Amino acid sequence: MTTGSVVTVTGTLANHSAAAEAVTLKATLSYVSPSGQRVAISGSSRSFQLAAGQTVGQPFSFTISTYVPRGAYTIALTATDTAGDTASGSAALTVV
Repeated sequence: MTTGSVVTVTGTLANHSAAAEAVTLKATLSYVSPSGQRVAISGSSRSFQLAAGQTVGQPFSFTISTYVPRGAYTIALTATDTAGDTASGSAALTVV
C-alpha cells in the first residue's frame, strides 16, 4: 500500500444461537510509534441485529492519507454482543 490507497477489510460474523443478537463491530487501523506506543489513526463501528443462524459480512474502508507514516500497521476487528462477549481478528498492512 502507499498513500492515497483505499484499504477495505470485511468482518464476517455468524450467529450460531437460536435467538437474534444485537452486535457492534468495530474496525481500527493502528500502528506502533517509535516510542512503542500503539496509535489508532482511524476507526469505525457499526451496530446491527443478527437473526438466529444468520451470517453477515460488514466491509470497512480506510484511506491511507499523506500524513500516515510509512511502516507496519494492524487492522483490528472486534465484535461485541449485548452480553459483553467478544470475538476479534486482525490483519497486517505495510505502507510503503
